[in-house]
Amino acid sequence: MIRIVSGWDPSGLAGMAADLRVAHGLDVQAESIISCITDQNAQRNNGIRNLDMPIAEHLRLLDEILPGRILKTGLLPRSQDWQAIADWVEKSGATWICDPVFSSSLGGTLWPTSTRESLLPLFPAMGLFTPNLDEASQLLGRTLPNDAACIEAAQTFLQWGCRAVLLKGGHRKGRARDLYMDANCTYWLDSPRLQGSFRATGCMLATAIACALSWDWPMLEAVVFAKTCLNQQLHEASQNRSQALGLASQPDIKGCIPDLLDLNQSPSEPFPGCPKGLGFYPIVDSADWIKRLAALGLETVQLRVKNLPEPQLRAEIRRAVALSRQFNLQLFINDYWQIAIEEGAFGVHLGQEDLQNADMTQIREAGLRLGLSTHCFWEVARAKSYHPTYLAIGPIYETQLKKMAFGPQGLSKLRQWRQLLSGPLVAIGGISLERAPDVLACGVGCIAVVSAITAQSDPESAFQNWQRLF
Repeated sequence: MIRIVSGWDPSGLAGMAADLRVAHGLDVQAESIISCITDQNAQRNNGIRNLDMPIAEHLRLLDEILPGRILKTGLLPRSQDWQAIADWVEKSGATWICDPVFSSSLGGTLWPTSTRESLLPLFPAMGLFTPNLDEASQLLGRTLPNDAACIEAAQTFLQWGCRAVLLKGGHRKGRARDLYMDANCTYWLDSPRLQGSFRATGCMLATAIACALSWDWPMLEAVVFAKTCLNQQLHEASQNRSQALGLASQPDIKGCIPDLLDLNQSPSEPFPGCPKGLGFYPIVDSADWIKRLAALGLETVQLRVKNLPEPQLRAEIRRAVALSRQFNLQLFINDYWQIAIEEGAFGVHLGQEDLQNADMTQIREAGLRLGLSTHCFWEVARAKSYHPTYLAIGPIYETQLKKMAFGPQGLSKLRQWRQLLSGPLVAIGGISLERAPDVLACGVGCIAVVSAITAQSDPESAFQNWQRLF
């Protein structure tokens, strides 16, 4: 459940009406408190009409039944309403998604300057502050003409006390770029710009974030998911040549997940693909296993070696590379991208934790293929920004191979990833021979396994049984 405090737009295009379309579409119950009524239609705005009952009374009344955990606010035209919200958040411990509305997209100011000034002391109560560029500029008293200015603005908002900032860049020219920043990370959310003029994009984005937070998702995950939902709504509205955004829904259209870019990350060329495709993809821990399976028709394999001293590690990778050339194998080296380059491997597979230190330019210029592990929306958004050879999605099922920070994805989530992503996907995690047909039916063309081969009493027979599926 989420709680929304926002204005009512009689035209039904923005404000609370838009918020409720998002919550309903994402199957999240929403309590709603109307802060004011905007005096407008679909083409003209004449101002706002405040309501008599204070926001604080509404909040207390709703808390009698069920205390709120996630609060999203939109248009709050009175300073006492802002203070009431902040006081309630401090008392309840709720997470506050603050989407400030200073003016109408139809024109006209909805928030007097004196009220804006009263907002500054309330920042420590905010879980996420989501201004657009114009709103941020008005608060800061300066323009934000470039990326550096946006970064500085987000840093200022964090210094004022909010826990995270999403600075929406939809009003800039070029690609649609939003800036996310919290105490631990900073990313650009980069999406293609669609043609058209749309209403309520900020309302719907903030409400989708609130919905995802109600599922106990982390903030960055909620932000990337919500941006994906909004991109899908914009795509559908653009196709229909409509200003109005429809019901939100679980995203399922390719191209809607934004690229999550590091601050200094530049757009790059895609990594090369696999000439043989991927198909069945065993992961082994020694060159001996590669030699053993190569005689059975192995085509793609990953060498995952742990805890070897550098001389032995390099020797193992060198031997694996030699075998890959002898048997014409597509060999990916797990983690050790520098040695993979130096020894001339076919490709390298990296986890999310490796992306901070890996030199993608060096890997690409060496001609290596690149596979990246992903487990959730923000990791997929980050990984796809590098245009890798493939994305590995998992764990699909419960796995005992290693301790995982993520629960099983399941088949429905795998189908969603296949609908959203264009490139090759590798399903991994807890996939047995019996489960494999259901996994392949989701539209992925590759399954990676470890214990399904190396832990079997007859690995050769197990390998051949798997090969028949492909």
